[in-house]
Amino acid sequence: MSQTKKTVEVSPGGSLTVPAQVNKQERFAIWKRLLGSRNGMLGLSVTLLVVILALVGPALAPYDPLHQNLALELQPPSWAHWFGTDEVGRDLFSRVLVGSQQSILAGLVVVAIAGMIGSLLGCLSGVLGGRADAIIMRIMDIMLSIP
Repeated sequence: MSQTKKTVEVSPGGSLTVPAQVNKQERFAIWKRLLGSRNGMLGLSVTLLVVILALVGPALAPYDPLHQNLALELQPPSWAHWFGTDEVGRDLFSRVLVGSQQSILAGLVVVAIAGMIGSLLGCLSGVLGGRADAIIMRIMDIMLSIP
């Protein structure tokens, strides 16, 4: 199978050859490998379940997540309250379903901001090079060393 290749300059002395585009057969092969992998399918299933529950969570919530009922405070999990209740009697399962939207949104915003800042720093490092590149890389090394 012949494929169009594109040569990309990665440094003054070297280059890298990468596929110009991924054709339909390669995409099909990637999906086939994913569908054949038990761990891949498990990860895909869990991710899809979380996203679907986040999208339709408020409609599925059995109770109002903000309604307080002090008579039901700190109840253990039961058929009526699957995750139990909190210290003011709110249903925890309903709160998790409704709160999942905010959690996914917060994660996406953090990834977008980090991607923009990382791209900006990478571009600066590549354009300025030399001493600026070394300083930016040492700052990134320090940040990555912090757990």
